[in-house]
Amino acid sequence: MKKKLLCLLLPLFMLLPLLCPFTVQAAAAKAVIYDESGRLGKDYDACLSRLQKAAKKTNMNVAVIIGTEGRTDITIESIAVNSYDELFGKNTDGLLYYMDLKGSAPYDYITTSGMANFFYTNSDQDDRINAMFDALDPYLYPVGSEDVPGAIGKFAEEVEYYFDAGIPEHYYYYDDETRLYYTMGSDGNVVTSSGKPYRDTSVMLMITFMFTVVGLFVALIIFFAVKSRYKFKYSISPTNYVNRKNVEFYSQYDNFVHTHTSKVPLNSDSGSGHRSGGSHHSGGHSHGGHGGGGHHR
Repeated sequence: MKKKLLCLLLPLFMLLPLLCPFTVQAAAAKAVIYDESGRLGKDYDACLSRLQKAAKKTNMNVAVIIGTEGRTDITIESIAVNSYDELFGKNTDGLLYYMDLKGSAPYDYITTSGMANFFYTNSDQDDRINAMFDALDPYLYPVGSEDVPGAIGKFAEEVEYYFDAGIPEHYYYYDDETRLYYTMGSDGNVVTSSGKPYRDTSVMLMITFMFTVVGLFVALIIFFAVKSRYKFKYSISPTNYVNRKNVEFYSQYDNFVHTHTSKVPLNSDSGSGHRSGGSHHSGGHSHGGHGGGGHHR
């Protein structure tokens, strides 16, 4: 009976991946370009292919919006975040680059989501987002003559470069919406906590230094106070303890005439140099699961 039931169910198990492919396959990372400017033209397919290559390597979604409307900085940031969520879904892994070609005072913006928050960092110590803008800027000057295909190719290159660089040591980010800190655990899974995950060693060193200085200052005060307390008000002469009536003086000659002494310095070859260093803990910021940063050209 069991063998007959197994024979009946086996074909169903074989057909299950075809009937419900989403149950066994994870969604592949995608690449998208929205060219509001129409500047890409025949280069559109090549640029999209380059982004797809970066998306496949990093297993993260990669998108570029080329905007030409005169939008404010806040509007550009909102468009970038909302467009990413609409294209790929919230809390997915990836990043979107808004390239501003409106003309004067352009504002570029990169938004990150999910795992991209760890690789494309925006903290003061590890500001990779700003470094990416520095790499892109040469392709976007002068205004009106930007090399848009070149900038997209460079963006894809930067995405791959910082993915290969890995997550900075002791990096975390704080989400203003969830009020949680996010770190990468040793097992490769994201860990959340309500408190800052790493102790700031720079603050501890500063506190230790301040206590040391205060301690030395107090020690000096105590030293001089004790010294002044036991100091005699007048100098004492040895003759105060001598009976002048019984004193006899004798003549003494120095037989070591024409002799001299010399001082020979001691050679000291001992010397050492010491360079100290320490790891730092850096953290970025996120809101609604999105990190990133903007840049004026």
